[in-house]
Amino acid sequence: MNPFNIVVTTSGKQYRMTVERKYLTDDMERFEVRAKNHTFLFDCNRQREGIAVANAKGVYRGRVTGSKENVLSFLSKPKNNRH
Repeated sequence: MNPFNIVVTTSGKQYRMTVERKYLTDDMERFEVRAKNHTFLFDCNRQREGIAVANAKGVYRGRVTGSKENVLSFLSKPKNNRH
């Protein structure tokens, strides 16, 4: 039952235009993902450069190890209780 009386066919200008629009949006999304990944890699390179400069100055301490949060409190967070 089709309440809007719309006929969907795979031939015609509307179908072709819809498919082309879908391909264009997919291409745009792929381009955005690639651009974000490139930016991420660029940021990682900048971070490495900054760490190297800090090491040369003797200021860089590295990542702080350990956590003050115990396992039970970490696992009882709302985001970990989703099923």
